[in-house]
Amino acid sequence: MMMNKSILLGRVTYLSILGIALAACSSDIGRLNKDTREHIEKAYADPRLENSSISLIVRNMESGEIMYEKNSRKSLIPASAMKLVTSSVALDLLGLDYKFRTQLIVNGVQNHNVLHGNVIIHGEGDPYIELKDYYQLISALEQKDITSVSGKVIIDDSWFDNRLLGNGWEQNDESEYYSPPISAIMFSEAGNPPGTVLINVKFNGYDRDHTIVDMIPENNDLLVINNSIACNNRKINYGTLNIERLHGSKHIIVSGCLAEKRTYFVTIPDPKDFVENKIKDYLDSKKIDILNEPFYANNDNVIATHFSPKIIRMYTRFLKKSDNAMAEVLVKTIGRKYNNNGSTVSGISVIYNYLRTEGFYLAELSLVDGSGLSRKNYLTTRFITDLMIHNSKKWWFSQWRDSLPKVGGRTLSTYNPESQGTLKGRLQNLPNDVIVYAKTGSMSGVSSISGYVCNKYSKCYVFSFLVNNFFGSIKDIEDNAVSSIATQLSEVD
Repeated sequence: MMMNKSILLGRVTYLSILGIALAACSSDIGRLNKDTREHIEKAYADPRLENSSISLIVRNMESGEIMYEKNSRKSLIPASAMKLVTSSVALDLLGLDYKFRTQLIVNGVQNHNVLHGNVIIHGEGDPYIELKDYYQLISALEQKDITSVSGKVIIDDSWFDNRLLGNGWEQNDESEYYSPPISAIMFSEAGNPPGTVLINVKFNGYDRDHTIVDMIPENNDLLVINNSIACNNRKINYGTLNIERLHGSKHIIVSGCLAEKRTYFVTIPDPKDFVENKIKDYLDSKKIDILNEPFYANNDNVIATHFSPKIIRMYTRFLKKSDNAMAEVLVKTIGRKYNNNGSTVSGISVIYNYLRTEGFYLAELSLVDGSGLSRKNYLTTRFITDLMIHNSKKWWFSQWRDSLPKVGGRTLSTYNPESQGTLKGRLQNLPNDVIVYAKTGSMSGVSSISGYVCNKYSKCYVFSFLVNNFFGSIKDIEDNAVSSIATQLSEVD
């Protein structure tokens, strides 16, 4: 595949950091001292990891020198560490200023208050567009005094392919908020996870043995089946409320015993169908009749366009909340832009070609999605740190790094929860004047943390810790390891 010339111009073959320990380079940071190495080794000697696969690496960000490593070329499932790849490549291939576009198109001729034709909503994958934004597009019909449409309302999601779920995604996770369907027509209501509805389960004020379930936003295309009861003093199945949408189903089943009011995000089966249903309801509320008569014409006319913010402005939500939908949309968008094919397979092929052009060693990698939700992804900690050092030379580095979750030492200003993201509540014992920017990743049996540790003199380590095949949580092990290298760095000027 031929890459865009603008991408290739000015590139220098990037060999110095790719798989090479730059022992010959001078560094005032130096290698990890004995105490730091022992702290890391003690952390990862925890009995919980007895049968685990472990990969660790710590490097000097400026030189790329390897300061400590263990199994750094071992390919492991990365979980959300994949987003480091997706977010980085997208900035170069799409640009920081890229915006997702959604258009209102009329197809036909207006005669007085009647549009003899179709109304088309054309989406290009905006993951955070809200229903009110669709309604704002529809208001362009009102501004043209259109009160009747002879044809149909067409929701055009052809910008992407029709594969809504990723390769290797767990079927049992289909209703979970982190497993959203990916379409060129998306929605995210009031900042909620894209492609989800909020299910509220509460006690019935008139009958304490029963429950009430609300769905927000409401949609008559989805059916909530409430089989739950209030726990009260029942000893059996206490607090066992379960909320699930079965595979491929439009039925959301609420079952079990409610101990206290609960809210839960559940994915919808197809965003296109959901948005179409809501738009038709809105048109009805505005007294715009849709007659659904067959109409064919080639005179598409864009009458309104909604643009998302620039993608770099969307990265805070994307990376700090570890949003899978944004990652998958970026991959399909890359495929559409460079191969005219809005599929994940197409986008991944472009990403491979980009990484190859940049000089990365790819033999140990397997990329199948953009979010890391698939267990068919494999990365090495060596590659992850190669990428992060590579990014540190980019002009957009500071904006990208600031989009990562971050926490600071005690003497630094307190970061709000939005800044901490998935690091909220973690790394609470960092030394003074040290900041950690890091991307976490987790799924059953998989945990990772990768990022930068920087002191007040702008000296930085790059690190990546990746573990597979364990039970429970190992966040404390990761935090102890990161804190130990932060302690050594805090003493470097």
